[in-house]
Amino acid sequence: MKKPSRTPLRPEEIIELLKLVRTLFDFHAKLRQSNLLAQLIQFPKTPTRLSESIVCHAAASGLLLPDNPAIERIFLGGKEGDVIIQVHDNRPRRIEVKAAASSSFSQFGEKDVTADYLIWLDFGMAFKDSTINEVTAHVLPDPGKYVTPGKISLQTFLKLSDKLRAVKINPETLKLNPALFDIPPNILEDIR
Repeated sequence: MKKPSRTPLRPEEIIELLKLVRTLFDFHAKLRQSNLLAQLIQFPKTPTRLSESIVCHAAASGLLLPDNPAIERIFLGGKEGDVIIQVHDNRPRRIEVKAAASSSFSQFGEKDVTADYLIWLDFGMAFKDSTINEVTAHVLPDPGKYVTPGKISLQTFLKLSDKLRAVKINPETLKLNPALFDIPPNILEDIR
């Protein structure tokens, strides 16, 4: 099987990867119960591609960003930013994505606080409980006004600003127009 390209996962791939991560969390829990040394093994990390893809689809659906810009293109940005959106004014906007499941802490770097939006996906118990099909996206515009680089808890993050908004995301949210994911050749030049 070939390695997936650096494009957002399709909705069905997001759902399949979510199931795989649940399987990993379940195995981890069983291992920790069966062997005391397994307590030394950290919880699995939330796959970056999963969280970034969820943000791409939710942003493209129009429900995620507070100013609801008319998005013309959206893609994974790599070094330029986790997610890049191009809107009608042609100014690319950078979205940095954080995600947590069992851990409620995250490390913010300079790139995170200088983004146009900082989004923290809170998976809560979604990786441990297959009946939970919803995550919460905590969306903070202009994060540099409210946060500095460093380690922060989700609880502290939620108290940063009245501009912070919570958006529930579920599988229905992930249906959108795939044309938004066509990457224009010069958009990364506009960011640099």
